[in-house]
Amino acid sequence: MQKNKLLLLLALLMTAATGAWAQDAKHLIKATHGEQTRLLEQPLPYATTIGELYEAVTGGQSFSDLISTMSALEMPLTGISSRITSVASIGDLNGASTPVTVKADGETTISLRFGSYAQAIYISVTSPLYVTMKEGTEDAAKWTATVGTNSTAQPLPVGGLSEGDQVTIQYSGRLKVKGVKAVSDAAAAAVPDGALNGKFSVSASKQVYFSKGNLRYASSKWSFFDNQYDFYTSYSADAWDKFGWSTSATTYGMSTSSNNDDYSGDFVDWGATMGAGWRTLTSDEWTYLLKTRSASTVGGTENGRYAKAKVNNVQGVILFPDTYTHPDGVTAPTGVNATNNTGWNGNSYTAEDWTKMETAGCVFLPAAGDRNGSSVFFPGTSGFYWSATPTGAGTAYNVYFSSSYLFPTASSNRSVGSSVRLVKATSDAAPAVPNEVLTYSFDDASHPSGLTAGSRVSFDYSRTSVITNSTFLNAYNNTNGDPNATTVSLGDTDLSGVTWTLSFEWAACGGCNSKPDHTTLKAGNATLFDLSGNSNWNTTVTIIYTGSDGSKTLPVPGCDKSNRFTAAVGDQYNTTTYWHHIVVTGSAEGVKMTITNSSTGAAVVEDVVLSETNVNPTSLIIEPCCGGGIGIDALSLTYEE
Repeated sequence: MQKNKLLLLLALLMTAATGAWAQDAKHLIKATHGEQTRLLEQPLPYATTIGELYEAVTGGQSFSDLISTMSALEMPLTGISSRITSVASIGDLNGASTPVTVKADGETTISLRFGSYAQAIYISVTSPLYVTMKEGTEDAAKWTATVGTNSTAQPLPVGGLSEGDQVTIQYSGRLKVKGVKAVSDAAAAAVPDGALNGKFSVSASKQVYFSKGNLRYASSKWSFFDNQYDFYTSYSADAWDKFGWSTSATTYGMSTSSNNDDYSGDFVDWGATMGAGWRTLTSDEWTYLLKTRSASTVGGTENGRYAKAKVNNVQGVILFPDTYTHPDGVTAPTGVNATNNTGWNGNSYTAEDWTKMETAGCVFLPAAGDRNGSSVFFPGTSGFYWSATPTGAGTAYNVYFSSSYLFPTASSNRSVGSSVRLVKATSDAAPAVPNEVLTYSFDDASHPSGLTAGSRVSFDYSRTSVITNSTFLNAYNNTNGDPNATTVSLGDTDLSGVTWTLSFEWAACGGCNSKPDHTTLKAGNATLFDLSGNSNWNTTVTIIYTGSDGSKTLPVPGCDKSNRFTAAVGDQYNTTTYWHHIVVTGSAEGVKMTITNSSTGAAVVEDVVLSETNVNPTSLIIEPCCGGGIGIDALSLTYEE
């Protein structure tokens, strides 16, 4: 019989393979720290220490040396935690010997906290694929595989393969081969259990699925409501759907206490109650979802992201997926992307209509109200949905909407019970949680270390922001004349090669001598934007930002002679009208800025280009002048690899 050889080039996870792809006993553990990545193949559970893991991923750097270096800077190691404990858990804190156990497939971020500074190790665990022959294949021992172009042929099965590997399959027996059929033991990617099928972008590189309903805890069991428009209209100790901001893996905010101190500490994600991969959106992700992402044209509106509506006679907000075709026979929505009550007055869908829209990928956030103690307020008229982002020791960001508003960066006391809607990453999504460079709430425990006021400038942390209900950085000018710059360092991490986001709340109050105030974002010596305004005696100051499309104005109060040169200048702009949420994002597409009013959520500027190329933000310069002041609150800088 004539000997035949068959050469077959193929890429993993595509359609061509000899025999079958199957799961190996060892799992592939990808650990990333900054720009360094290490791949480990280990059976699960994999028990190690943070010192061994850190040394492996950094190429031999000592975690004990890192602890010593940070301690010398008065930033001792204060905690190590895993965002998804079902993927990797952390034992009792014990320096470099702190136990780490990788337990299951999935993704998590291990946070290393040194005082107010944090580093992160991103962990991704997957089961490596291997190629083998189907059981019962005749002459199976005569097949070999070569990985890449320079390796040696290996007998099947061949394991430890990664997505994108090129494999050559060769038969060296005497049988005549008529054909090869590829099969896979791995099912095609599917919508996760408990999730809806619509895909929603929450950053330039991440898409998520939403859960099929709001989260609830009833009859001693966690679950999602059966319908998206379901919620509890009153309080019951046996049925929860409005939770205080979660800082406990035991209670997850299920408490009627109105004392914010009872909710102090780091965020504990509700997603852990529903299994690996589920999580809560950050405030920046909610903002991107509602204000920035590209989407289909809906009801004649380009980039149709949401619309207020009544579904089954329940008021709320419909979220349209990135790619959406409105079902035939269902009335097209009005008031798309509108924050007013146009949608509630004009959009009303029956349960039958909604089934069609849900099948097309829509998400509905019911106006479930909120809870204070054991009393529920505003059910059916207002919605409050938690984010994973704190604003201060006793507050956190949430999404708020009512008949006249839709505000993605509202803030509530942590004790206020609000709705929770979980998400899960799509199969092609990037890591769920960005790496944190810095975050400042500007309370006593969290403001820039080493920050020194410039000449003629004083700091005051005693004022309470009406936006975040926490203290903020109030930098005010205490004499006449131009001050020297006060510089808030944005850290030493070079972000020019990754996607980064700078987010903060901002307000200002004008001086009295026609001299400009400045708030300036710098990238080295280059200026990305300058919020600059002039004032005359007792007149309203106009703050102007300079960008690619010219300038826009932001409202600020003018000079108040009676409060000149005193910390009380911070009270002048402490009304919601004067606070603005500023988000600057750098990526391969350049650097863009969006500014929204912190009271109404209305966009003043949206995605204006500050730089055509990505750059590294280095500092925020603050220069109030002549009795004026500048307020900064809830400042954070994060990045995604």
